[in-house]
Amino acid sequence: MNRKEVKAKRYSIVAIVALCAVFSSMLVMRHAAKRMTNEILQITSPTTTSAAQAENEVDNVPDPRATLPDDTQPTLPTTEKPEETTAQAAAQPTTAAPQTTEAPVTEAAVSVKNDHYILPIENAQIVKQYSPDVLVFSETMRDWRTHNGVDFAADAGSEVRSVGNGTVSKVVSDPQRGYTIEIDYGAFTARYCALSQDGAAGIETEVHTGDVIGVLAEMPLESADAPHLHFEALQNGEPVDPMQALGLAG
Repeated sequence: MNRKEVKAKRYSIVAIVALCAVFSSMLVMRHAAKRMTNEILQITSPTTTSAAQAENEVDNVPDPRATLPDDTQPTLPTTEKPEETTAQAAAQPTTAAPQTTEAPVTEAAVSVKNDHYILPIENAQIVKQYSPDVLVFSETMRDWRTHNGVDFAADAGSEVRSVGNGTVSKVVSDPQRGYTIEIDYGAFTARYCALSQDGAAGIETEVHTGDVIGVLAEMPLESADAPHLHFEALQNGEPVDPMQALGLAG
């Protein structure tokens, strides 16, 4: 082999090595570029997904007004002019307030008289209620006991009137109740305690609603209390609530 052939062969080998080196470099660079691309995609992919999810979440948020009852829906601002609103309001027909011809029922009217009975002392205030089961303290006897009547506050000498139409069935001077008159009204018997004997209605006297049957004195059993009429009601000999018997219970 001459020198030219050796030189040509050497150049051929160098060229092949160079081509191999270039090809290897291209492969390395391609692999590196692909790897870099994958890394970039991995880095940017969560952000893109999060952004997409956030956008979807925002889109899927329900309108809070849709969950409110009809009477709590928020009122949208109106663009109507004040002058137009005033004109429309003025054009609406007005309805007059209903008028009543019934007189108001007052406590005094109810407590003074009903269809059948009145109070034994007009406009008197009750100072002690009927209490057959619950014990109340007696200032006179200094103990606790039941109270089988109603006490109406009144000064000594006040006129005591018949609560209805009836007949005096009993008159007695009782050591505890004082001078006492019982009147039979049919539905019940009323017992008027602590009267003065002077001028009191007698036995079997027929009385009418509002007739004066005596004047107030003092009841020994309740003498420590303020002046009052002790009034009882009985049915079949047993005490009942006097205000219920009169039809005046609240």
